[in-house]
Amino acid sequence: MAGGHDPDQVVFAQAARRVGVQVAVLSAAMILIGATLLFAYLGWRLGAGADRPREGGLLVSLEPGDVAVAGLVLGVSAIAASGVTAVWSARRATEPLAEALRRQRRFVSDASHELRTPLAVLSARAQHLSLMTAGDVRLSAVAADLRADVAVMSHLVDELLASATSGEATAGHCDVGTVAAEVVEGLAVSADATGVRIVLASSPQAWVALSEVAVRRVLTAVIDNAVRHSPAGKSVSVTPRVRRDVVEVDVADRGPGIRGIAPERVFERFARGVPPLGAAASSSHGIGLALVSDVLSERGGAIAVLRTGPEGTIFRLTLPASAPAPEPFDGE
Repeated sequence: MAGGHDPDQVVFAQAARRVGVQVAVLSAAMILIGATLLFAYLGWRLGAGADRPREGGLLVSLEPGDVAVAGLVLGVSAIAASGVTAVWSARRATEPLAEALRRQRRFVSDASHELRTPLAVLSARAQHLSLMTAGDVRLSAVAADLRADVAVMSHLVDELLASATSGEATAGHCDVGTVAAEVVEGLAVSADATGVRIVLASSPQAWVALSEVAVRRVLTAVIDNAVRHSPAGKSVSVTPRVRRDVVEVDVADRGPGIRGIAPERVFERFARGVPPLGAAASSSHGIGLALVSDVLSERGGAIAVLRTGPEGTIFRLTLPASAPAPEPFDGE
């Protein structure tokens, strides 16, 4: 971990401290209320005049200042003790959650690291294939696309590894129009195989405050989901547009709509609706859209179901806009 600190442990330690502070504040409020009632009672008794002790009784005299000091010491001690106890209890209670999160992050980092070697081999073979097919225009184009796909996978694995080790989303910015065009072109092959056509309605220059890898991930997942829920002979439209300080991307299919589940629940992990008849969506595990929601929420974006019904479903991705990238300086 960067700097020798486990980000998960830091988060849980902060949560435990917050619980301790909240308990301490609540304890302080309770003690202040009790002390106020006690002093109110003592003031009433002093004002009314205390009865003289009966014969054989014991008269105890207390100065108001002594009572206040004693109450203050006891109150501060009780608040400190309750705060320390609350922090300790909270840390004990969150230990299983911390361990589960550590295992999840370890799995992501291990899997990402192990994938880097076969991806490097695949990249080398794709380059070799490009050299072998240099004389054939049709085959060389396919080889170039293969090399580009391998590069995208490598960047994705690197981002997953960086996110797992640092616990923070990778910063960056990119042009959504360019990335959307590349994603549509890449998914067109698999979509054509199922008889579905992907149409990029527009391709404006729209810069967002997300890395190219993150934008490619969310667009690929949402468009692929739309293709899998579209009957053969229908189309999926992708429409990016700029709206002041955000960039919106609408992905619309012509399927039967979301059925068997509330539309907002499609972003929950493992939540699945009724798949369309004959569609490949039956193999869905209910993870893709949940990952899209997580990726966007971590980076200030969002995804929502704009409309769903027998005429189809429209997903709207909202991405935070950013200034265009500066032009490269050529030194002249």
